[in-house]
Amino acid sequence: MAPGHTYSLGFTLQRGFTLIEMMVVLIVIGLLVSLVGLNMGGGGERRQLEERTRDLYLKMQAASDEAVISNREIGLVFDDERYFFIVYSMEEDRWEQRQDRRLPPGSLPQWINLDLQTEGAEEALPVGDDDEDLIPSLVFFSSGEVTPFDLELRYEDQADSAHYLVSDGINPLQWFRPGDDSRPGF
Repeated sequence: MAPGHTYSLGFTLQRGFTLIEMMVVLIVIGLLVSLVGLNMGGGGERRQLEERTRDLYLKMQAASDEAVISNREIGLVFDDERYFFIVYSMEEDRWEQRQDRRLPPGSLPQWINLDLQTEGAEEALPVGDDDEDLIPSLVFFSSGEVTPFDLELRYEDQADSAHYLVSDGINPLQWFRPGDDSRPGF
C-alpha cells in the first residue's frame, strides 16, 4: 500500500434499520404472537379435558378397589356439572351419599359434553321408593364387576377431542384418548 492512498471495496457501511425493515419485523412478530395465542386458547380446554378425564378415571379405579376391599357396592352419580360417589346401605336398603376423602366429588365444566351409555344396568341397580333416593349412573360391585358402560367426554361438539372410559363389566376400566383407534365398539 502506498502512503496516503486509500482503497475502497465498493460498499459503504450503513448503520440502523429502515422504517420498512422495522415494520416487517413487527408484523412478523405480531403474527407469531397471534398464532401462539390461538394455539394456547384451544389447547387449554383440551388439556383441562384430559386432566378432568384422568381425575375421573383414577377415582373410578379407586372406587372399584374400595368396593372390593370394603365388600360394599359403590355407585357413581353424574349430576349437571359434577359427579359424586354413593354407597349402598344393606341396613337401610337404599343408596346413601358418602363423605370420603378417598373418593371426593369432582366437577365437570359446562363445555365438557358427557355421554354415558350403559348396558343392562337397570336390572342390577337397587332403586328406592322415594323420589329423594339417589340412583347411581354406574355401580362398582363388591365382586369386582362394574356396570358395563361407555362414557364419552369431549370438548363441546368436537368429536376429535373425545376421551372414552369403557368397561365391559368384568375387565378393568380402560381409557382411550383422542385418535386411539383400538377402542372397541360398544
